[in-house]
Amino acid sequence: MKKRILASLLVASVFTLTVTSSNALDYVCRTQFNPGSSNLGSEGWLKVYYSTNPNCAVATTILNYCTDGATHAHCAANGFYHYSLDGVLMLWNVLSRAGVENSRVWVKKTTCNDGNLNCGAYVQVYAN
Repeated sequence: MKKRILASLLVASVFTLTVTSSNALDYVCRTQFNPGSSNLGSEGWLKVYYSTNPNCAVATTILNYCTDGATHAHCAANGFYHYSLDGVLMLWNVLSRAGVENSRVWVKKTTCNDGNLNCGAYVQVYAN
């Protein structure tokens, strides 16, 4: 389990060097972890509300971060971006803290199961 989380973090840090149109700088408005098994993953899923405005005047983007086994239309099509329970809980903790501190985040999006390019892949948080 630890190796998988570490490998995911290392790969994510390598991929953050490539910027495409599917990425954005935003602020975290709200995070919501949903435990339990569903078509959004076998170990729960995380929903994150982002805004381009500091202090989240209006949430402009809502992304799901799904766990292993996800088949929902709004989950990443590539199983590589499906998190373990430990991984999604770590992401929840980091993004919740970024929201409290009003830190800027770089959001990487990926293709969803429904073909849209609007699913969460990973996030990089910038210190204030």
